[in-house]
Amino acid sequence: MTRTAAIWLFVGLAGYVFLPWYMTPHGFWSFGWVIDPQGGGESGLYHLLSGRFWLVGPLLGILAGFAVLGIIKPPIARSRGFIITATPDWP
Repeated sequence: MTRTAAIWLFVGLAGYVFLPWYMTPHGFWSFGWVIDPQGGGESGLYHLLSGRFWLVGPLLGILAGFAVLGIIKPPIARSRGFIITATPDWP
């Protein structure tokens, strides 16, 4: 499970850093945003660094997942840690 969780955390981080956050002008599948990143297909990281600080939430969730992966060693406790970090309304 650790390897699978790590792979999905890296996929989430790559999506946050490289994929467009908001709608692109000609749609996601036009791939014009790959050639011209300034054409409206900026990533979540770009928007975060541009001052849209409300987009820090998903990044904190991904980083919390990496922290659980690196700090907690017992498998059951690690699973509980993943559930806690992934659930926004945890009691």
